[in-house]
Amino acid sequence: MKLHIVLDFGLLIVGLSVFLSGCDGNTKKAKATEGSDNVARSYTKDKKLISELLMKDGKRHGTGKTYYRNGKVNLEMEYVEDKRVGKSRRFHESGLLYQETDYVNDQMHGKQKKFGFDGEVVSEATYEFNEPCVGLAEFIDGRKRSEYPTIKVQIIDNIELDGSYILRLSVTEGASTVTFYGGKLTASGCLHSALIPIAKGKLRNTAELRYDLFPGQFYMQELNFIAAITTRSGNTYLTQKTFPLSIEN
Repeated sequence: MKLHIVLDFGLLIVGLSVFLSGCDGNTKKAKATEGSDNVARSYTKDKKLISELLMKDGKRHGTGKTYYRNGKVNLEMEYVEDKRVGKSRRFHESGLLYQETDYVNDQMHGKQKKFGFDGEVVSEATYEFNEPCVGLAEFIDGRKRSEYPTIKVQIIDNIELDGSYILRLSVTEGASTVTFYGGKLTASGCLHSALIPIAKGKLRNTAELRYDLFPGQFYMQELNFIAAITTRSGNTYLTQKTFPLSIEN
């Protein structure tokens, strides 16, 4: 689809991708005339409005919106000095709200809610500085989901064979993707960069820890495993499990 850019008040050319990538993805800066307050609008060849974005001194500042071809708002985002703030809202093509996400200083921080075509809440999640936290709630036909996956630990004891001891991690029910970590969540129950990813196992959606012990060697430690599970609804569910490791060769 070929796009034509129409600029208000002397704004330099700004591609549609600049706005889209900056709303719920990687942030990119748009260029604008210094000292000007402008609106950048993008249109299709047949003059349908695709996006409009407020600019100030070369930075996104104010409300940005993208639109469906029927004229209804697709995405609405607020910016202050080129950073996402407040609530980002995505809409179904019907005009009903699809997703609402809190932003602080350009990061997802706070609540994220998703809504169905009937306007009912289908999920509520919490984020802390872009990282998912415990407490995901999903709703099916208006009822809160009560059962979620848990972590399973399978022991593969080959100490007598070759001195190896393997812990294979999996979850109790199917998930589209699972990532396992070692360590502890933040005090508020969120992922963070200091967690140690555990290597993927040979089987799908598993991870493995291997210990190799010499004769006479002893190893004991209390481990804490975390699973970040992508649910069938596309949300991230966090669960954790402690495991008292005690091995002797």
